[in-house]
Amino acid sequence: MFDMKNPNLGWCKPYGYHRFCVRHLAANFVSIFRKNGLKERVVTMCSQLTVNKFNLHWKALVAVEPRAEEWFSEIHPKHSTLSCDGGKRFGIMTTNMAEIEQQDVHGNKFTKDANKMMNKWKERATGHHVTKIDRNTWVFEVVTMKQGLKGGNKQIVRLQERLCTCNKWQTYQIPCSYVLSYCANIGLQHTNFVSECYKLENAKKVYAGHFEPIPDKKAWTLLKDFPTLIPDDEIPNKPWRRKETR
Repeated sequence: MFDMKNPNLGWCKPYGYHRFCVRHLAANFVSIFRKNGLKERVVTMCSQLTVNKFNLHWKALVAVEPRAEEWFSEIHPKHSTLSCDGGKRFGIMTTNMAEIEQQDVHGNKFTKDANKMMNKWKERATGHHVTKIDRNTWVFEVVTMKQGLKGGNKQIVRLQERLCTCNKWQTYQIPCSYVLSYCANIGLQHTNFVSECYKLENAKKVYAGHFEPIPDKKAWTLLKDFPTLIPDDEIPNKPWRRKETR
C-alpha cells in the first residue's frame, strides 16, 4: 500500500493537489437529497469559472434545496469548484481522463486537447476588439462583438501576471480568446503563454517512469500508524447505486 502523503512519492504539493471529481460529488449529493435536476445543478455550479457566476448558481441551488448549505459547509470550494481552484486541476473536473495520444508524427507541439481549445478560442478572438492598452504594465481591455442582446462584454487582461477576468486563463493555463485577440493585435506569439504541461514532450513523461507490478496482498508492507478503514456491516447496499465497471 502507498501512503499518498509520503513526499517521496511525488503526490504531495507542489506536484499533487487534493481535488474532488464533480461527477462523484454530485452523485453523493443526490443520493441524500432526492429531487429532479439536482445533479445537473451541482455539476453546472462547480464548473463555473468565476466566483460571481458560481454564486448565482449556488443561490439557485439553495433555493431549490436549502439543506445544501449544511452539506457543502464541510467541503472547501477549492476542492470542488473551478472558480476557487487556482488552476491546479487545469479545468479537469472528473477522473475520466483519456489516454495521451502520440502526435509527434503530425508535428504538433502541444497535446490534442490543448490544440483543440486554442483553435476554438482563435475563432472567438476574431470577434473581439482591443480597446485600451497600457504597454508599460501590459494591461489591456477587450470587448466582445455585439450581436443582438449578446456580446458587448468587457474583460481585463494582465499579461505579466497571466490573469484575465474571464478566469479561463487561470483555470486551464492556456491563454483565452481575449489574450489571443491582443497577441494578434500586436504580433505576439500566444503559444509563449501556454503552460509547459501541455507540451507533448512533457505529457509523455507522465508514463515515462518504471511501473512495478502490484504484489500479492499477503506480501504488502504494513505502514506504521496508517488508518484502517473497516466497513460498517449494518449499512445495507443501496439498490439505486449504479454498479461500477471499472
